[in-house]
Amino acid sequence: MDKYFCQFVSIASSVMLLTAQPLKAQEIAVTQVRLQKTDSGIELILQTPKPELLRVNSKTDGNTYIADIPNAQLRLSSGSVFRQENPVSGISAIAVTNQDANSIRVTAIGEASVPKIELFDSDEGLILGITSATSSAQNPTTSPSQADTAPTQNPTPNLSQSTETQPSTPSPEAGEPIELLVTGEQDGYIIPSASTATKTDTSLRDIPQSIQVIPRQVLEDQKVTRLRDVLQNVSGITLDGNYGGTGSGSLIIRGFSQDTIFKDGFRN
Repeated sequence: MDKYFCQFVSIASSVMLLTAQPLKAQEIAVTQVRLQKTDSGIELILQTPKPELLRVNSKTDGNTYIADIPNAQLRLSSGSVFRQENPVSGISAIAVTNQDANSIRVTAIGEASVPKIELFDSDEGLILGITSATSSAQNPTTSPSQADTAPTQNPTPNLSQSTETQPSTPSPEAGEPIELLVTGEQDGYIIPSASTATKTDTSLRDIPQSIQVIPRQVLEDQKVTRLRDVLQNVSGITLDGNYGGTGSGSLIIRGFSQDTIFKDGFRN
């Protein structure tokens, strides 16, 4: 009886000793690390058969992004350290090392500021999308799953919008001269030029004389048949005598009498 009791106590002590020891977490092996360029930056791929079990604890230190992955170890054929200098513009270095016996540390150092990191799971393993601050502002990062499944979108033209091309108006800040052309029709009796005084077709504003032109349209609209009716349209001219309504009197032009009038070169 004592023999069996001693064996039972020994077995119970062994069970208690086993249950008192903490269980060691399952270690996840990362067998390969590689970089892949994208339109917005690069992708750091940690190849492992169980990417869903990887937990990432991230933080930043200045321009450096740090990601600690517990319960994982590098098992590379080339060693236990992966490092790439200047993999893409804006990123100084990327490194993957064994932090201790139970964790992996990933560091991404930016040139001007801390890089932007996005995490994705795939069949290959854990993917870290890395872009610099400048490139991320210009080209937003798209996940690989979205890039593979997103259909190609062809913009459909809006038929309700007018298809006429509007002329572009240069801004004053561009320093380019703006040419404005206005066209129209003039309605009235204004005559801009004359050839009587200078014997040339010259603009009236360029002749240093007082010239008044009576357009032919005025005479036609007034239906005049006498010279005196025509001269009523000229300022500063009056008739001196009328000779019984014949209109043959002399003219007073701005206070001076003038009785020599020629018509087609002959005295009238």
